[in-house]
Amino acid sequence: MDLSSNGQYNIYVRPGNALRAVENSIIGTATSYTYILYVEEGGIAYIENSTIYGAEPSFEEGLYVKGNGTHIGLLKVINSTVNT
Repeated sequence: MDLSSNGQYNIYVRPGNALRAVENSIIGTATSYTYILYVEEGGIAYIENSTIYGAEPSFEEGLYVKGNGTHIGLLKVINSTVNT
């Protein structure tokens, strides 16, 4: 992403959808600005052998998995690097 401010764009994995980053995929920013990766209830993010960087921890979320107490989104990270 080419951001011009923190949180200008974010990544949302909505219910019924999936984000797959496998085999050396990179999710990040082209600038020093940051974003939030949300995995909402019913969404799936699967990251394997890949890198995520630039997710902002000062938003108090960074990588965020949302639920309603009975169902949650699924974030599965295998052999990957997450730099916030």
